[in-house]
Amino acid sequence: MAAKPHFFLKILEVMYDDAVGLCLTPQQFKNVEPNADVFNNINQQFWQYVLPGCDALGYVACTGTNFCIRARCLALAGWFPEYTITEDYALSMELKMAGVTGAYLSEYLAVGEAPTEVRNVCRQRSRWTKVRAMRERGREMERRGEGAGEHEDEGDDDGREKN
Repeated sequence: MAAKPHFFLKILEVMYDDAVGLCLTPQQFKNVEPNADVFNNINQQFWQYVLPGCDALGYVACTGTNFCIRARCLALAGWFPEYTITEDYALSMELKMAGVTGAYLSEYLAVGEAPTEVRNVCRQRSRWTKVRAMRERGREMERRGEGAGEHEDEGDDDGREKN
């Protein structure tokens, strides 16, 4: 993603309120036509319906891009989580547990590129699905008193292992 020149000015208007610890803006892709988005990269329902609702409740999940966070809030949450490959979502949970309020600014302030090849889209979505399954497995193990064990989520968006 490449931020537009007025990215910080717009976000700082929202974060002028000291109660706001994180501000998130929607994603925009220059290589995806809305009427031809067969992979749902634009994810319109999330950005235009879910997040405004979450904002009204004072909870906005970090998506890992197009956001600004106060350093003191990041420190309060223990910095960026290293126990998962979806550190953006995990950071959201840590911020919520620390009592940090997020805000959503429904204005496109950055432009990037979405994966367009089936292989890359599948790798990205597989990563998200794997983490969801691992969270559920961890919850089940906790219910049985076994503990979550080792984290098996080593990889990145394109399916390569982290070094």
